[in-house]
Amino acid sequence: MHSKNHFRLAYLIGSTGWGGLEMNQINNAHWMQERGHSVLILCVKNSPSHQYLLKQRIPYELITKHRNHYAFVRAFSLWKILREYSIQHLILRSVSDMSIGASVRLLSKRKLHVHFFMEMQLKTKKTQWFRTIRYRCFSSWNCPLNYLKTQVIEQTKIPQERINVIPSAVRKEFFERKDIVTIRQLLVLPEKHYILGLFGRIDRKKNQLLALQAMHLLNLPDLYLLIVGRETPNDPQHYLEELKEYVVQKKLEGHVQFIDHVENVSDYFHAVNCCLITSEDESVGMVTLEALAAGKVVIGTNKGGTKEIVEHVCGRLISPENPASLAEAIREEKEILRGTFVEATHEQLSQNSIDYVCGKVEELLLRCS
Repeated sequence: MHSKNHFRLAYLIGSTGWGGLEMNQINNAHWMQERGHSVLILCVKNSPSHQYLLKQRIPYELITKHRNHYAFVRAFSLWKILREYSIQHLILRSVSDMSIGASVRLLSKRKLHVHFFMEMQLKTKKTQWFRTIRYRCFSSWNCPLNYLKTQVIEQTKIPQERINVIPSAVRKEFFERKDIVTIRQLLVLPEKHYILGLFGRIDRKKNQLLALQAMHLLNLPDLYLLIVGRETPNDPQHYLEELKEYVVQKKLEGHVQFIDHVENVSDYFHAVNCCLITSEDESVGMVTLEALAAGKVVIGTNKGGTKEIVEHVCGRLISPENPASLAEAIREEKEILRGTFVEATHEQLSQNSIDYVCGKVEELLLRCS
């Protein structure tokens, strides 16, 4: 049920990257727009977010990229835009947008509410005086998982009444149930193989090499690995090249396929038997949630967001940086062959539905208004 209250919201995307954080901002803006709220996205000119929004029906304004700290001139320009649109609430997700968000809040004489939605872990204490002043400018600090809320309480001086847990929403197409044979035919994938899916940005921290090492150890003729994602633009790690070299070196060419970033990624989730999460330490685990929504078993590293999500639903946890541990988990899941779909608990999936999450956001905005 949609809220009877109407809010004027702005979503700030100050980065020039294109990943889960930027997509989450745009998706959430779109969902709130569908629920009848006035929405505005602020993004950097010619950024991937700008290029994506050219094809969407979401109002946006272009801004100049700002520094991570003390961007007072840019903050004043941003405040002018927000004032012109009579924005009531500004929503941030990136740490690099925190400083300018706090500055805009002060420029508004605290009439504008600024909400931070956490996407990354706090690795160290954040109790320095300048951070405490900045964080206290926020009307709310929202965590997608309980362990992140605990981190915020322990490592900052934010008043606890401003810290909330609001789950991450999963797009509706992941909850659909598609015939696995039909979708594999459509995507030209092996129809009778046991297919593993590895989704997300190609990055050393995502550790896709671990999956390739496990594939080499298993050496099974009917095992297939699908790696879907691309490297971050303007961040030349050459990691994808190394992964492809490893595939050739270990003669895995017939068992591994790389797929660049695709818009209909949910189709690939529905095509696999099992999803792997090989990240060194995943903060939130959106891919984990998407895999579970698609009814897939998840094998993930025993840390961070992956641990909190998987240990309560269907899946297996493995030791990070341990190819043998991953290989054994894959072997066991393949032998069990649980079937096309494995349903996570109803409670887990319902809390990640768009309606539930947007409802929680609306409750937050109403409390702060």
